[in-house]
Amino acid sequence: MQVIRPIAITDDTLVAASIPEQDEPEFNPATAYAVDDVVQVTSVQSLYQSVSAANTGNDPITDNGTNWIRISSTNRWRAFDKQIRSPATAPGAVSYTLVATSLVTAVAVFGMTGDTVELEVAGGGETQVFTRNLRTRRQLRGWYTYFFGGFDKDPTAVFLDLPFFGIGATYTITVTAAQGGAGIGQLLYGRQVRLGRTRWGSDVTILSGSRKERDIFLNLILVKRATALRASFEVIVRGNLLAATTRLMEELDAEPSVYIGDQDTAKGLIVYGVFFDYIHRLDLPDKSEFTITVEGLK
Repeated sequence: MQVIRPIAITDDTLVAASIPEQDEPEFNPATAYAVDDVVQVTSVQSLYQSVSAANTGNDPITDNGTNWIRISSTNRWRAFDKQIRSPATAPGAVSYTLVATSLVTAVAVFGMTGDTVELEVAGGGETQVFTRNLRTRRQLRGWYTYFFGGFDKDPTAVFLDLPFFGIGATYTITVTAAQGGAGIGQLLYGRQVRLGRTRWGSDVTILSGSRKERDIFLNLILVKRATALRASFEVIVRGNLLAATTRLMEELDAEPSVYIGDQDTAKGLIVYGVFFDYIHRLDLPDKSEFTITVEGLK
């Protein structure tokens, strides 16, 4: 069991991006905006939509919703807005370069659209490149599915135990699509912390926001909405690490992080989210166990 504590992405840590900064016209307080006009406020990397006519001089940032509503981050910054389902996209490829301001040993990418993801770590005159093919053959259930089952594309990749070339080292992540658009839902980098050994018996469930009800005639009313993951992990650690683990979990409280039950993405035990329940038991003098429930960001 490992966790990645992300470094905050700011204008200082994001040193390059293939996606332009400007999506929409910059907000101008002297302009009269009509209903549904969209403006950009670059200082907060956000897009706002006008909800009133003759909308003049009303600052979208401080508006209470009477004249403006925030609709999303700008395309460039959607890779860092803690919402996997709203990816940063571009034709062919999406690329970001982040700089290390503290220890970095891991990079995680979620909600990818494309065929390959490449990570280049550079610093101190050294460069290492790691590449993953996102196109994988579907789960095999015999020769028929081998030949006709088709392929899936893995939307998640984690790079662990990375070399650290010091403060100022750069991490360039590029997702490439052979056809169509490429996208990144969320991109994180930071220090990985080993918590213990994940036991068999961990489980993953789906939190559904969809509406699934029956009317008085027993007809199903279905409204599809967003889903999110919930994972419960059982972890074995050394007994003398109970206090240290508990302090770490206090620091991670309400802080979105990457929880890795197993780094093999096919097992589905990698969740970007926050923990809700943490129970630690001291079973023996030299061994303890804890259970943790993590709910993923959508």
